[in-house]
Amino acid sequence: MNRRAVRVRPLGPRPARPPAVPDVMLVVISLDIRLWH
Repeated sequence: MNRRAVRVRPLGPRPARPPAVPDVMLVVISLDIRLWH
C-alpha cells in the first residue's frame, strides 16, 4: 500500500497528468480484482 502512495505523491504536484492518476488506479484495481478472483 505504501508503494502506491509514493507513486501518487509525485503525480499530485504535476497538473499535467491529473487524469492519468485515476486511470492507472482503475486499471490496477481491475487487474487486482481479476487476479484475486
